[in-house]
Amino acid sequence: MTAAGCIDGCVLCERLAAAQEPPGGWLLRDERWAAGVMPGAEVPGWVVLQPARHVERVWDLEPQALAELGPVVARLSEAIAGVGGAARVYLGAFGERIPHWHLIVAPPPAGL
Repeated sequence: MTAAGCIDGCVLCERLAAAQEPPGGWLLRDERWAAGVMPGAEVPGWVVLQPARHVERVWDLEPQALAELGPVVARLSEAIAGVGGAARVYLGAFGERIPHWHLIVAPPPAGL
């Protein structure tokens, strides 16, 4: 284990356990959630929201984290839209390459 609730070899767990912050720093970091730019996927405006402990499916989140997910996504989406002026913010969850469940919070490209 790299940190409480994390596993060795998981890139998102390792990101949480790292001494240095991700590029641009953490936008959110508390006992259940972390959000920041994903190294290697630095797309303007894109943020990765991840649970602070290793889970591989959204339904594996503890009840408190599940209860917080909607409000956390709403606050993060509003902040991203406010900074970039986007009318919408999209969400995506893909886990084939990185099994630690995470959510991509992203505005559409400018001019779309």
